[in-house]
Amino acid sequence: MRKPTPASNTPAQSESDTNATPARAAWRAAHVNDAAHNLLDRDAAAFLHQSVSTPCLTAIRKAEGIGADVEAVNRDFDLAFPESYGETPPPASVLVADARARWAASREAHRHV
Repeated sequence: MRKPTPASNTPAQSESDTNATPARAAWRAAHVNDAAHNLLDRDAAAFLHQSVSTPCLTAIRKAEGIGADVEAVNRDFDLAFPESYGETPPPASVLVADARARWAASREAHRHV
């Protein structure tokens, strides 16, 4: 196995297991020893191959960073929908408005399930 050069240490992000370009073959020759070649060839004969298409890569890139901060969501929910109003509850109109807001939020959340 030849020593890899820093510039060719990792294949391009868009390369997948269906990449049959000369550049991929050169990368494999430089980075994969004979025993690994044999295992990879044996596996390639038995397993399905998939490509990382442009739409797939685009979706993956857009998905990064969409996770929710659970603590922030809980804090915001507690502010919007308190479990208790304290010793002196607000007027009925506020309670009704809060109940309607909770109902609307519940319906909206259920719509996306």
